Amino acid sequence: MGCCSNLQNAIAKNKRDFGAFLWNPRTKEFCGRTAGSWCEIFVFYVFFYGLLACWWGALLYTRVSFLPEIEDGPFHTDYISHRGPGMTLVPTGANMARDIEFNKNADNCCSDYVKSIQQFFKDYTTIDGIDMSADFKKCEGDGDCSDNGGSIYLDAITIELNYSEAAEEEDSPEEGGDSDDDEPEDTRLRRRVKRQESNETAEGETEEEDDDGPEKIKLFNLMNLGECYSDEDFGYNEGEPCLFFTVNNAFGWVPTELSAERKEEHEELAEMDTSAEFMPFVCQGYKDKDKAVIDEIKVFPQQGIKRDYFPWKGGENYRKPIVAAKVKLLPEGFNKKIRIECKAYADNFHPSFEKPNSGRVEVTLEIDDGSSDSQDNNEEVVAPDNNSPTK
Repeated sequence: MGCCSNLQNAIAKNKRDFGAFLWNPRTKEFCGRTAGSWCEIFVFYVFFYGLLACWWGALLYTRVSFLPEIEDGPFHTDYISHRGPGMTLVPTGANMARDIEFNKNADNCCSDYVKSIQQFFKDYTTIDGIDMSADFKKCEGDGDCSDNGGSIYLDAITIELNYSEAAEEEDSPEEGGDSDDDEPEDTRLRRRVKRQESNETAEGETEEEDDDGPEKIKLFNLMNLGECYSDEDFGYNEGEPCLFFTVNNAFGWVPTELSAERKEEHEELAEMDTSAEFMPFVCQGYKDKDKAVIDEIKVFPQQGIKRDYFPWKGGENYRKPIVAAKVKLLPEGFNKKIRIECKAYADNFHPSFEKPNSGRVEVTLEIDDGSSDSQDNNEEVVAPDNNSPTK
């Protein structure tokens, strides 16, 4: 009984002390301070943290005021100046891996790949919120054009986005006409765009772009990708998938023309008709065992990657040139992992063991045709030795 009594007394005393701490009617103190003391400490901390905020804001303003404009840099290019930029593959497998695996006979076998490619193309056909897909012109001819798998390259389409004129058109409708609100949305958007076929003036000289003038955008003509653009499923349901490649953006980097000496170093370019305007692009099996089960790999456009899209100077409306490869396997190539190497060629592309993906992409392709012996034949190609290019 004595212990319980002592515990009850201690609890009661603590309650009284805590209540006196919260409010002491004798000294008129709240939480140990009078009203005047609370006002003094409140004013102190307002000034203290206010001065800290002003000091931090002054340092931030000083630092930001000395930053250059975005277009003036700084741009870190040293890491690519001696090797050349890498390349990007679309689509990719899980976790951005360069592994393409699917069963061509399964229902919705390649929906993820197809959606990825469609989104990739959507970024090319939409400029400043405007759908420009209708502006990509097809060739008119006897089938020699690149959109029919031929060798005639379709030039880019240059457009001008004039934001000042667009604002005027939005603010005031044309005299004697109906309001813009009565026009279809697509028509109102297209009124902002002034199309032109080239950058050249009537005199044949390149027109210089004024900093305050309309923004000029060069659209890569997706018709150059031939059947890899026109086919709705991009060849995946037929087991002949299309792979798409772009050169990574690198400030100030311009591919140099492939010299005759460098061309002789690559057997795959021996019979290829190269041009000074293009970077040759070739896809082939990585090893002889890979080449033996590949029927053919078509490249669109045949010429490769046009060099006049470089250098990259930034800007949200810049679109990189694309090159596509359509892979067709022999029957014995199904249900196996095939390694494919795709390379762009220029004198300032220098792949090495330290930077193997400079100007090249290595893809692992496995297409299941649903045959019963797929488990037995599912063999992965042995990795290269340390002296060979790797992923």
